[in-house]
Amino acid sequence: MGQPNKQRRYTPEEYFALEASSKELHEHFDGEVFAMAGGTKSHNLITENFTLALRGSLCGNGCQVFMEDVRLAVQDDFHYTYPDVVVTCDPADRRDAYLIRQPVLIVEVLSPSTADYDRSRKFTQHQKIVSLRHYLLVSQTAWVLEWFRRDDAGQ
Repeated sequence: MGQPNKQRRYTPEEYFALEASSKELHEHFDGEVFAMAGGTKSHNLITENFTLALRGSLCGNGCQVFMEDVRLAVQDDFHYTYPDVVVTCDPADRRDAYLIRQPVLIVEVLSPSTADYDRSRKFTQHQKIVSLRHYLLVSQTAWVLEWFRRDDAGQ
């Protein structure tokens, strides 16, 4: 399938086929497919530090931590992303080698080209994930971390 055609809309099946044959990762939103930009060294270090810290603290409790190239079904058949770091504790997520559906934590490392998207449309979509309890936005350029948390009442 190669590179996505920006003029057409892709079914989820076409999107999955594209991903299987592509060297780049793409996000899917309502039929549109977007190539993900490459990261900086700062982005990579921040992502790796979060992943290592979370793996160490979650060891032995049944949760798994993944980074950057594991796909998240934000909304089946509609929206798929690749969070920078994602944690799932749901045993059902262990059955699919490529996809997570029940995250409890998502970390997005902000870059100039994605910060607005990560704070707006992507965040709005992520709030629809019932299992999601924590959403972290981490700046690469300042000592800033934004932490959004869902309480026991679902707020």
